[in-house]
Amino acid sequence: MPTVAVVSLGGNYLVGPLHVHAEETIFSLIHMASKELGARCKIISSSATVLSGSATIAECGVDDGAVLTAVCPQPLRIFGSCHSGVFAALKRDGRVITWGHPNFGGDSSAVKGQLLSNVEQVAGNSCAFAAVKTDGSVITWGRPEFGGDSSGVIEQLASGVKQVAQNQFAFAALKTKGSVVTWGIPCNGGDSDGVRDQLASGVEKVIGNYEAFAAVKTNGSVVTWGTSDKGGDSRAVKEQLASDVDCVTGNQCAFAAVKRDGSVVTWGRPDFGGDCSSVWEQLEGGVKQVIGNYQAFAALKKDGSVVTWGRPWFGGDSSAVREQLANDVVQVASNNGAFAAVKSCGSVVTWGLRDFGGDSSAAKEQLACGVEQVVNTFFSFAALKTDGSVITWGIPYNGGDSSKVKKQLASGVLQVIGNYEAFAALHKDGSVITWGIPFSGGNSKEVQKDFASSA
Repeated sequence: MPTVAVVSLGGNYLVGPLHVHAEETIFSLIHMASKELGARCKIISSSATVLSGSATIAECGVDDGAVLTAVCPQPLRIFGSCHSGVFAALKRDGRVITWGHPNFGGDSSAVKGQLLSNVEQVAGNSCAFAAVKTDGSVITWGRPEFGGDSSGVIEQLASGVKQVAQNQFAFAALKTKGSVVTWGIPCNGGDSDGVRDQLASGVEKVIGNYEAFAAVKTNGSVVTWGTSDKGGDSRAVKEQLASDVDCVTGNQCAFAAVKRDGSVVTWGRPDFGGDCSSVWEQLEGGVKQVIGNYQAFAALKKDGSVVTWGRPWFGGDSSAVREQLANDVVQVASNNGAFAAVKSCGSVVTWGLRDFGGDSSAAKEQLACGVEQVVNTFFSFAALKTDGSVITWGIPYNGGDSSKVKKQLASGVLQVIGNYEAFAALHKDGSVITWGIPFSGGNSKEVQKDFASSA
């Protein structure tokens, strides 16, 4: 299988390098890169050719070791975290606009001067934010103990940072030379002294779950730290994680690693998916991606089927929709208690806690075709359709009910992002439409004037 990476225009790695199947579509790369960028993007080749999302890796002539580039034509990129009631919008000139809960990062006035230009990436945990600038420096704000205060590692964050990852309580910065710098609540991953030597070089990507981190190294090995019984201690699977790991995904209390042969290794709380023995035979090969929600996992296989495990009522049991998940699935999204799968025909299949969106029967007709992507808050889902309209379902006041902005969401939407309990949609006219809990970003009236100059 060829190894492929996707980078931003600034050269920062967004996806991979990871092994991909020759018959996998470019859409999967677009989805992963868009999630990292905070905006829907296009993928272009080294010869500046725009690659069709429906085309396969083989059809596009993507060679082993290829580095593709993600390009965002939108005037704004919006970032949100399911851990936090805050949004951050990144303008074309690198300026950052924040809104939502003021104490958790919605108020960035303390670092306003540093966020006026040249920001390339924004990451948020439950109570703080971190911005990576084009010179590789990092700016932080929000609750000090959660990482809003990075003064303890200020020298290490002054340059050379290419990406920041987060869990609910801490941050981890990946530097250009493959080292990792951490800060935030010490026991939840902010202190990585116990694995300092292993994080000194050769790290390719860092992933957070709720209370721990996992770093994938260039040799395919995995290093973990943070709350030990929630994925920070991976000694039980040490041998399986010693090599050939492609990517890692977390949920609240566990991690799942996809290896280069398509098999899956899990660790952490057994009942939250850290034990996958009930579906082991289905996870021995052919898996291309694992998605976690609060207490369960879903594996998307290369044949378009989906395998689930973990807490049954949170989506670990998908037997009720088994036939619909047997083939043609191209994307799986998750919130706190449910999953939503987008099929190649544009229809959506849901399962898990009914109130959280596991039951989408109220929007059945609207979700029968034309869906391009599903995104989530902690409690609900939003589907972006190919005609630019948006359909929502789940807990009504946490974003599942978008009736107050129904007319604005009827067409022309380019991007939808969710945070803990609100959604934000970028319209093609440059406006931003928000709904959900007002205090958590559902009300953006105070910053609308800042968006006006972005069109």
